Amino acid sequence: MINTILPASRFRTAAWLTVIVVLGLGVRLSGPFSASFPLNDGGLFYQMVLDVQNNRYQLPEFTSYNGGAIPFAYPPLAFYGYGILQQLSGISLLDLMRLLPAVMSGLSVLAFYMLARALAPDEPQALWATLTFALLPRTFDWLIMGGGLTRAPGLLFALLALWQAWRLMQAPTLKTCLWLALFVGLTALTHPEGLAQIALTGVFFYIWKNRTLGGALYGLAAALGGMLLSAPWWLVVVSRHGLAPFGAALAAARADSLPFLLRPFGLLKFDFTDERILPVFAILGLIGLLRLLAQRKSALVLWFFILYLLEPRSGTLYMMIPLALSVAVALHEVLRPAFAHSRLVWIVLSGLVVLYGAFNSLEIAAHVAGNLTLRPADLETFAWIRTHTPVTGRFVLLTNGHPLNDAVSEWFPALTGRQSLFTVFGAEWQNDGRFADRLNQYRAVQRCHTQGATCLEQELSAIEFTHLYIKTPSVLAEQLIRSPHYRLLYQTEQVLLLERLP
Repeated sequence: MINTILPASRFRTAAWLTVIVVLGLGVRLSGPFSASFPLNDGGLFYQMVLDVQNNRYQLPEFTSYNGGAIPFAYPPLAFYGYGILQQLSGISLLDLMRLLPAVMSGLSVLAFYMLARALAPDEPQALWATLTFALLPRTFDWLIMGGGLTRAPGLLFALLALWQAWRLMQAPTLKTCLWLALFVGLTALTHPEGLAQIALTGVFFYIWKNRTLGGALYGLAAALGGMLLSAPWWLVVVSRHGLAPFGAALAAARADSLPFLLRPFGLLKFDFTDERILPVFAILGLIGLLRLLAQRKSALVLWFFILYLLEPRSGTLYMMIPLALSVAVALHEVLRPAFAHSRLVWIVLSGLVVLYGAFNSLEIAAHVAGNLTLRPADLETFAWIRTHTPVTGRFVLLTNGHPLNDAVSEWFPALTGRQSLFTVFGAEWQNDGRFADRLNQYRAVQRCHTQGATCLEQELSAIEFTHLYIKTPSVLAEQLIRSPHYRLLYQTEQVLLLERLP
């Protein structure tokens, strides 16, 4: 459709690109606009922004989140940015966290186009790839959440860095090296997984397009420049905590990933796009990858698989870059020639792909807003706990959730000021070797939500706690409300709050 309706020209390219960026921004903002609270996660980052503000913009040694034992080692650029913006604008931090991640994610569509135009063989394929990137759910579903405070700018800076890395490997110049160093530094100051993906893909670009001593030296210079730019952060962290927090974060990433030998089997499902209706883009991407293999153009295919095999935790997000380019190959080099006899059929088919992508993206955003985000009743309960329970309270939360995707568990410490004993968020920076144990403990306790009081007694026999927070309905809630060992403090249709008796 793009290359059939309008011939190539700068003005028409700009017009199509504007439409694509606006479309991508629209689907990303649809979820936040329909909610009154940041989508899903972000409680840890919310508290870290407050910590920066309360410390007068000096880097805190520890975050006060959930007991104050977590080193403040996370890249802080987004925390400073949000803190300053909140104070200058007067807009509440929660509203900024609700809307700005989606805006930053929308800007990543434009950054992707810069990279796609450098990689794609022609303008129509670059625009098709950008349209695909704008509508692929995996490129934004986790970025429009409250935790997208760091994830969204992290992807934006990483895409710009990869664009410059590709240009550097094609024609090394000092100017390109300096731009790459800038974006590497900004990524390092924003999101650690983005930095890992830049390093991995940068090496791949070097092997793919350069393989010269000069290219290697320019690449190393850019990496060194990026690390020097981010040095005011990591030097302070290392002087206070040593390298332990960074080692702990790497170990935690491995604990949350498939073992290396099992990763090839994870590829067999080919379900990386997060499409909820039909895996249309996944199928088109697979067709494009097969087309490239048939043409003996294996670089894009290798890039796609390497990202997952070597860094699966964030790999599924960055795999969308070569996948979007492969979708463009499928549409432009496979399907379009198949319908060359009928321009009308090709236009209709192209329109259906775009309509499907937009509808599927809106469905994803609506799902996050409607099913994964705190509701007004949750916030009322948190406010009651903050007002009516002792600051020293030690809470066990039973939400029947996932350890790394539990909005109640993450936001509870930030909004109540109370400690949640099994909340996992932030613990990846604690160098005690217990991150995997924490994940298992969380899962074990959550199973009691459906298995009942006997399960809870076994799991909490060695735990000192003062309160139980139970999402209802559940078998456990029905049993404990009659137990002589607990006193009912607060009850709604969604929540049961019990105090443990001495």
